[in-house]
Amino acid sequence: MRLSRFSVSGKEAEVLNWSLGLFLAFSAINFVDSFTAVANPGQVVLTQAFASVQSFDFMRNIETLVLCAVRLLMFEVFRRSLTRNENKSAALVVSIILILMLSSTLVGVVPRFIYGKEYALQVFMGTAPLPFLNTFVKLSNVAVFVCEVALCVQLVRKYVGRLRFYGASLIGCTLFASLVNLSYIFLYSYVGGLAMSELTIYSSITSFVSFVMSVLPFIFLRRAMVTED
Repeated sequence: MRLSRFSVSGKEAEVLNWSLGLFLAFSAINFVDSFTAVANPGQVVLTQAFASVQSFDFMRNIETLVLCAVRLLMFEVFRRSLTRNENKSAALVVSIILILMLSSTLVGVVPRFIYGKEYALQVFMGTAPLPFLNTFVKLSNVAVFVCEVALCVQLVRKYVGRLRFYGASLIGCTLFASLVNLSYIFLYSYVGGLAMSELTIYSSITSFVSFVMSVLPFIFLRRAMVTED
């Protein structure tokens, strides 16, 4: 009989609940940040408060580290569940994802602590010190995607129910978000007659869809693990 979900201990379930809660909260803050950027007098009080906090590069680095930490915790609980159920190949793939996520986050954040807020602009302009670090982050993201494809295939083939649904979401959500982003690029680049206000609306919709698609797999991951009786 193929499993539809994993059983976890009470402590592991508590780790999952706290990790998911923090992940959703900090992801929402990052999403709001994409609309606030730098505070200005015309913004409402709540929006301006978010923008003021987000304008500190230190706080943005902390958000990145917290998001990485809670994702690592959730994946570690999942990896242990795979190991307990003797799915060593999938557990190995998750281990690789853990290493890549941690290393790429540290490589991306540590230079920003050292060189300050100008580092992001230098990366964009291609003049950042230690340029191979930016290349490493890009390659790590590609490697993580490849690992997620491999994990998706294994989960869909071996399990049913919530576990299969989580596996499908790893690729399904990414592809859907990519299609929405490509649609916006097409509208922006090739469709004439659109006003800037309309493009702004489409951009906001695209950002919201990308946000939802980024958090859905972790919600499905949590639902794929239940507290054992």
